[in-house]
Amino acid sequence: MAPEASITFRFRKDVSDRIPRNAQQRLETAMRAAIVRSTRFGFGLAFGNINKRTGQTALTINERIVGGGSHVEGRWGSSDNVALILEKGSRAHRIPGSFGIPQGVWHPGTRPYRWLERSGAPAGAVAKAELRAAFASVFGLG
Repeated sequence: MAPEASITFRFRKDVSDRIPRNAQQRLETAMRAAIVRSTRFGFGLAFGNINKRTGQTALTINERIVGGGSHVEGRWGSSDNVALILEKGSRAHRIPGSFGIPQGVWHPGTRPYRWLERSGAPAGAVAKAELRAAFASVFGLG
């Protein structure tokens, strides 16, 4: 009995064959742009959410992009003490007397306004969509 004839085909495609040229550089550029856009969006929400009774605290909000390459972060917030109190609230406390009020006064505290927290969740959703779009643009997905 003659051996059975067989033909075997093997197809192999390495992952590296599917990666476009300059993919890392293109991806880093696209992702940085996505982070900048989503950070600006979050900053805009934070500015809109903060209590603007006088407007002074709103002027302390800032945004910045830190890092480079594949380690980029977008940040927004304020280092102002009043901004922190508006975010987290304060307990009831005594304000010591000064100039015209020698005895001082009792402050009932401030409810947490959560202006940063309320801007973070929607900005996170925008960042996720922006980063997915950046990845898709480099790798031709979607």
